[in-house]
Amino acid sequence: MAGHEEGWPREFGTHLDGAYVGVARSELRFECQRCRANAVLDATAGSDVSYVRVCLDLLVEQDGTQHIRHVEELFPCFIMEVLHMQLDEHVAARVRRTIMETLVSLNEEEPVENLLQNMIAPMRLYEPLLNALLAPPEQDSMAAWLDTHIKDFLCTQDDTLAEVTINGCHVRLKASDVAIQNNLRASGEVKVLGHVEVCCAQTGQKKGEWKSRAVLMPPSLRTRELPEPDESCQQRFQALTDVWRKRLEENLSEHLSDGVGRFRLSEVLPELPLCQEELAEK
Repeated sequence: MAGHEEGWPREFGTHLDGAYVGVARSELRFECQRCRANAVLDATAGSDVSYVRVCLDLLVEQDGTQHIRHVEELFPCFIMEVLHMQLDEHVAARVRRTIMETLVSLNEEEPVENLLQNMIAPMRLYEPLLNALLAPPEQDSMAAWLDTHIKDFLCTQDDTLAEVTINGCHVRLKASDVAIQNNLRASGEVKVLGHVEVCCAQTGQKKGEWKSRAVLMPPSLRTRELPEPDESCQQRFQALTDVWRKRLEENLSEHLSDGVGRFRLSEVLPELPLCQEELAEK
C-alpha cells in the first residue's frame, strides 16, 4: 500500500487537460527525534519518538515532456498499520477520481498548469492522494456504525454533551460535530467539535461562547475490524457513554472550580474506550 519506489501503477494516474498525472516514485523513511525528559534529575532520561516520512514524486507528462513535483511530510508511526492493509479492488479508480477532483477544485480552468506553476498545489494534492489509498469502512463494520450513531449515544438532547452550574454560571457543552476519521493520518480517530455556552445562572444572560476540538477516541484500525454492534452490545455502549458523560461533568466542575473562564475541550474531554475487547462483540 505504500506504493513502489519505481512509481505507482500506471492505472493509478489519470488523464486531465491533455496531460497524464500520476506518481513517478514513492518512498518511506523512518525518523527518530530524541526527547529529553527530566534532564536535570536524570541525565540518561529520555525517549525516542518515531515518525514516518512519506515522499512522493508527482508526475505530469505533457506534450512529450515529464515534469516532477516532489512533496513529503512526516506522519505518526501509526500509519504503518494502515499502509500494511490490503488494497481493495476500487483503489485505482478512487485515486484517479481524487487526482481529478482535487486539481479541478484548486483551479477549474487550468488544473494541470496550476499544479506545475503553483508551489502550493502539489502539497494540496499530496494528502488527498494518500488518503485515497484507504478504502471506506465496510458498511457492516463498527466504524460505519459509529459514523452514523456515535453522536446520538453521546448527547442527551439538543446536542448537549454535559452541563454544570458553578460559581454563579451555567456552562453547557454541546456537540456541533462528532466524526470518525477515515484517512491515512488518523484512521479510526473520533473527533468532537464542541460548542461551549456560558450564561449567568440567575438571569440566563449569555456571558460567552466558543468552539473547540478534541479527540474522543485515538486512531485505531480496531473499529474497522469489529462488526456492527448488536442490540446487547449497543446497550453496553450506552451504559458506558452514560458513565463517560458523568466523568465529563466532573471534569468540567473540577476545571472551573476556581473560576469560570475560557478552556479547551481537550482539557476536560475524557477518552471513550468503546473498542475494549470486553465491550465489543467479536
